[in-house]
Amino acid sequence: MPQSPPMDRRLREAILKGEVPAFLTLIQEDEHIIDQTIPGSSSNILHIVSRFGHVELAKEIVRLRPELMFEENEKMETPLHEACREGKMEMVRLLVETDPWLVYKVNQDNGSALTVACERGKLDVVDYLLSFPGLLMLELDGFTTSLHAAASGGHTGKYYTLQALLICNLNPRNKLLYNTCALFRQCLEKKASKFLFSGHE
Repeated sequence: MPQSPPMDRRLREAILKGEVPAFLTLIQEDEHIIDQTIPGSSSNILHIVSRFGHVELAKEIVRLRPELMFEENEKMETPLHEACREGKMEMVRLLVETDPWLVYKVNQDNGSALTVACERGKLDVVDYLLSFPGLLMLELDGFTTSLHAAASGGHTGKYYTLQALLICNLNPRNKLLYNTCALFRQCLEKKASKFLFSGHE
């Protein structure tokens, strides 16, 4: 497959820095510049802007080309995956409130936005995404779950305390993990005790 041409240097600088006026000037010069991607990754400009949390620039991009929210990179990830992975809460809200169906998109490893947020320990994002009732049902047929992702990322603080039991109850595979893995259960109970009674994470 032939590689896409290099992204325009001025566009790359504008999206990395979150410069709205510079971006709009480039759009006036060439309206198709918004369709450029990062060679070798298939990430569009909204993927990059979401990763860095440039909300005002993202608003302009979504206004001009809302379909970019659903475009996937080489990992089959949307811009929402990028925002969740980096814990950019304001960006997450912008994307999800524009189109809530984004939360149900999964990557090539069957990982949702919730999964990548758990893996990175982004508690605020996890709390927000758990308000979508059907999201955890995506994990029923998957090899790993969001709770596995949190554990593999070493996030055994407030995440386990505030969310683990909820996720166990919503997903039978997490419930099985909780019931059969003594080490996991002890870690959860120890962290919960510390947090609830002494204010420690």
